[in-house]
Amino acid sequence: MNVKKALAYPAIAGILVASLAACSDDNEDKVSDAAGQATSAAADAGASATSGAGDAAASGTGEAGKDGENGSDSGEMKEIQGPNGAVQVPAAVADKYEELGGESSHLGAPKGEPQKVGEGQRQDFDGGSIFVDPEGKAFLVQGKILERYEEQGGPESQLGWPTADEATQEGGWISTFQNGNITFVNGEYGE
Repeated sequence: MNVKKALAYPAIAGILVASLAACSDDNEDKVSDAAGQATSAAADAGASATSGAGDAAASGTGEAGKDGENGSDSGEMKEIQGPNGAVQVPAAVADKYEELGGESSHLGAPKGEPQKVGEGQRQDFDGGSIFVDPEGKAFLVQGKILERYEEQGGPESQLGWPTADEATQEGGWISTFQNGNITFVNGEYGE
C-alpha cells in the first residue's frame, strides 16, 4: 500500500463519522471527539507508513550502512565464529574461510572485525589474512609472504590485490598479485 492510501483511509473514515455526528445538534461533543480520533488515526497511519517505507528501503539495500563502514560495497555479510563470539564479515571472506577449513584450519580464529583497505577489505586471522578486492574476489595471503606484502604496502602498493591464494612450490610458497609475485623459497624472498 502506498503512503497516500495509508493516510487517506483513516482520514476518510474520520470525516464520515464527523459528518454523521454533525447531523444532530445534540452531538457537538461527539463531532469534536470523532474529529480528534480521525486526526489521531491519520497521524498514526502516516507514522506507520513512513516507518514501513524506511524499513522497506533499508531491506532493499541490505546492510549498506554497515557494509559502507566496513568498506565493502558488495553488501552481503555473513557470520563466522571468533573467540569472543560471532563476527560479521563479507560473504566472500566467510566463503573462503569455510573453503579453507574454517576455525579448524591453519587460519584459526578471526582477529577482530574486517578492515577497509582502499576499495576492498581485509580480514585477519590467527594464521593469515583474507583480502577481498574491489570486485569481491577473496584470496588468502599468509606467513612470510604476508609479512613482505605488508612491508610493501599491501593492496595499495605497486603489487596491487592478490589474484590467487598463496600456493606451494618446490622449497616454499608463492603469491601472485595484480602487478607481480612474492615468493618465499628456501628461506629467501623473491619477487
